[in-house]
Amino acid sequence: MEINYKIPFLSSTIKKFTIWNAAVFSLLILFFDFAALFITVAIINQTLESRLEYEKEKILNSVSVNNTLSLSDFKEINEPDFLKVNENSFFLRIYDNSGKLLFESQNIKIFPEFPAPDQTYFKEKSDFYEDINLSGMQLRYGSYKIYNKNGSSVGNIFLASFKRDTDAIFHKVVIINVITFPLVLLLIVLASYYLARKSISPLYHIIETVDRISLENFKDRLTYQADDNDVLGRLKNTLNQLFARTESYIDKISQFTDHASHQLMNPLTALKTELDFILKKERSAEEYKESIKMFEIQTNRMISIIKTLLIISKTENKQSNQNKILTNFSDIINSEIKRMYNSPRFVFSVEPNIFIKALNEQLTVILINLIDNAVKYSSQEDKIEIILKSDGNNIELSVKDLGIGISDSEKEKVFERFYRCENAERQGSIGFGLGLSLVYSLVKELKGKIFVSDNKPKGTIFKIIFPRVILE
Repeated sequence: MEINYKIPFLSSTIKKFTIWNAAVFSLLILFFDFAALFITVAIINQTLESRLEYEKEKILNSVSVNNTLSLSDFKEINEPDFLKVNENSFFLRIYDNSGKLLFESQNIKIFPEFPAPDQTYFKEKSDFYEDINLSGMQLRYGSYKIYNKNGSSVGNIFLASFKRDTDAIFHKVVIINVITFPLVLLLIVLASYYLARKSISPLYHIIETVDRISLENFKDRLTYQADDNDVLGRLKNTLNQLFARTESYIDKISQFTDHASHQLMNPLTALKTELDFILKKERSAEEYKESIKMFEIQTNRMISIIKTLLIISKTENKQSNQNKILTNFSDIINSEIKRMYNSPRFVFSVEPNIFIKALNEQLTVILINLIDNAVKYSSQEDKIEIILKSDGNNIELSVKDLGIGISDSEKEKVFERFYRCENAERQGSIGFGLGLSLVYSLVKELKGKIFVSDNKPKGTIFKIIFPRVILE
């Protein structure tokens, strides 16, 4: 059935989902934005440092390292990059180990505020780079050691160049981010809102379906598309199974209620009729006595129905038989059942010392109901055979009668509550249709199976197979 459900425009769940989703994605975008920015700056710095390194090597070729440190070739340092100030300018200073300035490029003189290195620069044991500020302009500064042939440090080269490209790129990226971020944030919020509605759509489908089921019937099922291994797919399947079980339970309860009402209505109607009869006028003592006997019969009939219903209810509410004790099934038949059915018509064939994991009361109820059922639908001359034996890994209990039999179409129905065979109804046998239902419930609880088949030349065989208990 198609369900038309409407998702609220901005529910609390959608609002929270949108805010959290937008916040997380915004932080991720900012993180990757700044990471990309700093990576770009690092690459530019590395490129600039490579340029300074290359220029430093050419300057070292112009330096003579003998007893003293001196310039042997002025061609390199007289290039325009060391004389003028432009985007590609280099600013050079050469010191000896004592910190004495041996040379500085011509363009440094244009900037009197150009910082001079302090003594810590000369104490460094390796080359290094840093940024310096010159009249509001950023420079990348490289400090390089000068070594003699013996590998001893004899001086320092300080070489700097403008970082204008780096600053320009950094500022452009920042400006672009500032301008575009509000638009990106808006897109993130809209996308998050769309995803939020899309994500909770199956949940609203579930809610609407459950509401419809609770109000109308249990025929509807969840039908949205979802992978069975996905959480929504598992939720759908779990709820559909729950609906199916609930529908089955409701049907059983409804059927049980109808049948129970019907079965209890018969003796109640008989009681009411008899009461009306004796209250219409004065009756004789004999008539009152007959009425009281009828009251007793009908009352006992209702008590029997209610007792059986209570036993069935308790049986179905019990847990598995893992806590039950081992019971000698053979002894129950030989000591209790034979005494109850002490007549030549009952033929017992019982293998000794057959144990089963069950309660004594459960096995007794099973036997009594099966034997009573056989007695009820057999004549007084017919034999009834009770057989208990072990067969491999199983225990077999059979109750055979030579009665009216059960048609093939009714064999599966005889275990339903309050069901009575047509042959029994026509014969006028008194019963409530609860005994075999109780037997079925107990057998199921004891992990057994029960079967119905025809006996030869006539009658019925009820066979129960229990798992065998191996005694250690």
